[in-house]
Amino acid sequence: MGVFAAACLLQRTASSLQAGVEKQTRIEGPLGAFRGLLAILVFIHHQDFVRTWMVSGGWNSNNRLILFLGHGAVFLFLMITGYVFWLKAKVTGGRVSWFKMVGSRIRRLSPAYYFSLSLVLLQCVPQLMAAPFLVSLEFLLRTLGVGLVWWSKIPGLETISLNGHVHFILFYQWCFYLGIPFLACGCVGRRFPPFFILLTMLMILAQRQLGASVWWLAFLPGILIAQIELSEPVRRFLADWRGGIAALVWAVVVLASGGIRWMQFELLAVVPLLWVVVSGNSLFGLLHWAPLRITGKISYSFYLLHVIVIMGMVRVVHSWLAVQMPGPASWGVLVFVATILISLLSAACWRWVEEPFRKSS
Repeated sequence: MGVFAAACLLQRTASSLQAGVEKQTRIEGPLGAFRGLLAILVFIHHQDFVRTWMVSGGWNSNNRLILFLGHGAVFLFLMITGYVFWLKAKVTGGRVSWFKMVGSRIRRLSPAYYFSLSLVLLQCVPQLMAAPFLVSLEFLLRTLGVGLVWWSKIPGLETISLNGHVHFILFYQWCFYLGIPFLACGCVGRRFPPFFILLTMLMILAQRQLGASVWWLAFLPGILIAQIELSEPVRRFLADWRGGIAALVWAVVVLASGGIRWMQFELLAVVPLLWVVVSGNSLFGLLHWAPLRITGKISYSFYLLHVIVIMGMVRVVHSWLAVQMPGPASWGVLVFVATILISLLSAACWRWVEEPFRKSS
C-alpha cells in the first residue's frame, strides 16, 4: 500500500517519470513493470530480515516462503540481464564491443550506486576513523568498484545491516557483462546448441565440484529464452491467461517436488514466469498497474536504497523512541511509511542522479 500511495503521488507530480514509464512500456511491454514487482518482492524479503535482526541480531528469515520470494526475485533479475543482453548480441550478429559494453554499464550503474554508497559511508565514519589506515583504505577502494569486487570488512562494522549487502548482485552482473563480448559468438546459427550445452555443463560442474554459487546458473535461462524463436501460436498461448496459469502451476509443482529448500529448485520454478512476461503476458493485468510500472522505472534505485531506508528508520525507533521491538501493528505502520519514503527517494535518485548521467552519455 505504501508503494501504491507513493506511486499515486509521483504520477501526479513527476511528469518526466511518467513519460519515462510510458516510453519504457512501449519498448519493453510488461517487462518494466515486472522489474518493479521483483523489487517489491526483495523488499518484502528484506523487511523480514530486518525484523529478525531486531530480535536476534541475525540477518536471515525463518519463513521459507519469504526466503523464496527474495531468492526468486534475484534469480529473475539475473535472468532478465541474460535475456536483454543476449538479445542485443543477436541483433549485432554476435559482435559486441568490450569497451562499449563496459562504458555503457559504468554510466548506467555507477550514479545510483555511488549515491547509495554515500549514504552507507556516512554511517561508517566512526568505524572508518577507528580502523587502521590501510584497512579503511582497502574498504574504500573496494566500495568504489561499483560492485565489481567484494567489499572488505572493517572491525566493528556490520555493513550487511546498513544496506543488506544488496550490491552483491552487481558482482555477478559485472562478470556477465565482461564475458558477454566473448560469449556472444555462440549466439550465431548452429553454434548455439553445442555452445549452450557446454556452457551449462561447465557451470553445473563448477557448482558441484568447486562450490561455485548457484547465482551463476541464473543467466542461462535468460540466454535460452532470448535465443529461442517461438512460433506465433506458442507466443499467443504464453501471452494470455493460460500462459500465466501454466507458469504459476509449474512453480507450485517444482517447489512441491523439491520443497523450498534448494535454491536450484527455486531457480527452476521461476523460469516460466520470465518466459510469459517477455511474451507480453501482464500476469492477469497486474503488470499494467501504475504503481508497478512506476516502481519498475525506478527499480534499480529502489533495490539499492530500500534496506538503507528501513534500517535507518529502525535505528530511529531504537535510539530516539527507545522502542526495542515494535508489535505487529506498529511494524506494519513502519513498513508502510518505509515503502513511501523508499519510493520517493528512489524517484528523486532516478530524476536527479540516474537520468542526468544517462542523457549526458
